[in-house]
Amino acid sequence: MKKEKDLLIASGYDLKDWDLNDDGSLFIDSNNLKPIRSYIQRSDDIKPIKSRLEYIVQYDFSKNKPSIVSAGNYFIPGSEVDLKDNDNASFSLKKGCFSVI
Repeated sequence: MKKEKDLLIASGYDLKDWDLNDDGSLFIDSNNLKPIRSYIQRSDDIKPIKSRLEYIVQYDFSKNKPSIVSAGNYFIPGSEVDLKDNDNASFSLKKGCFSVI
């Protein structure tokens, strides 16, 4: 990473290390599988290798009565997964979790 006026600019290598493409979508290299570092929403496009799932609920607390914005099963960090069709672009990082677009 390079520092520019109190901003950290991430290089392509740093992004790949955190499973990110330059556009913020998911990047998993099928030739070099390693444990994931972020939560990834369960999808038929993902082949679990060594994995665990957690049910995650995201709430909207902006009103008196909280409401559920989204809920679903996510592969937890440390899981090993592979994309069947290698379609990394169909996942986007939102609030710390890769979700299906």
